[in-house]
Amino acid sequence: MGGDGKAPAHIVTSLWGGHPSWAQCRLVDRRGVSTIRHVRNLLKAVGPDDVVVLNGALGWAYRYVDVLAALCLRLRRRRPWVILTDCTWEPGSRALARKAPWLAGIVPLVSRAVVRALDHDRAIFCVLSSDEARSFGPLWRLRHGKVAHTPFCVTLYDWLDAPVRDEGYVFAGGNSLRDYPLLLSAMEGVDAPLRIASSFAAPNLPAHVLCRPLSHADFMDELLGSRVVVTPLQVSQRSAGQQTYLNAMALGKPVIVTEAPGVRDHIEDGRTGLIVANRPEALREAIRWVLDDANAVAVAAMARAGREEARARFSDRSYYENLLEIARGCLARRD
Repeated sequence: MGGDGKAPAHIVTSLWGGHPSWAQCRLVDRRGVSTIRHVRNLLKAVGPDDVVVLNGALGWAYRYVDVLAALCLRLRRRRPWVILTDCTWEPGSRALARKAPWLAGIVPLVSRAVVRALDHDRAIFCVLSSDEARSFGPLWRLRHGKVAHTPFCVTLYDWLDAPVRDEGYVFAGGNSLRDYPLLLSAMEGVDAPLRIASSFAAPNLPAHVLCRPLSHADFMDELLGSRVVVTPLQVSQRSAGQQTYLNAMALGKPVIVTEAPGVRDHIEDGRTGLIVANRPEALREAIRWVLDDANAVAVAAMARAGREEARARFSDRSYYENLLEIARGCLARRD
């Protein structure tokens, strides 16, 4: 027991990996176990004076397992502190609305009810952009002071020092909130091939456009061989695309990203990358500028600055240390 008569408290988490400092946390690993088993393991591991860090980004594909665990922990009479990371949530589901339009009006009601249930005096919601840090609480009607900003990080790990190539093509990848019709319009008249790694489906693509889903290894290979990486984003209430453009920056690729929440938290326009308006002509002008050999020196300088910034400010160490700082603050506030 400590000097206050309480048993030592721990930081318990379902997030594995990260910087070695994260090893001080007690991991409850969900890999290789069922949803119910993982929730049971978490409930067994977490005491009332602990802080538990859970992954709020685990959606339908993972049966919302960490959100389910957070709901179960809320039911305890003596609740632990619960920190939900990567809360990239919207009231509705665009994908579900396309597949089942009749559910479009129901999903926001269910979403708001779940988030209200998650909100309690020992809950903290982490978001990935300063825009969401301001909007997330009012959007979900959370209590004051329940939202923390944790900028996202580079996730290259074994690929961080992989050799890069320049094969002349424009590369875009990812699915979340991507605006590929905008990119296709922007590429009209641009003399360069375009490769898109995504499940996005468009009929009658031009001969110079290749679009298909890729394995992670193939995705990385195309990223490494690109001339420039473009991340066209839809306008939304939440941020998206950070993993793609931060990884590209860390590899020394020039990046172009359309205006959206979180982009200016990670990119300094004109110095570490280009941020452009969500218009085909603006995106086309930026792509042409990067591809123009007359601008090679300026583009190379921007790519170098982006590489240094991504590896220094947005490393996995920075991300996990932000979470540790929040968790330690919660431990210090134990009753």
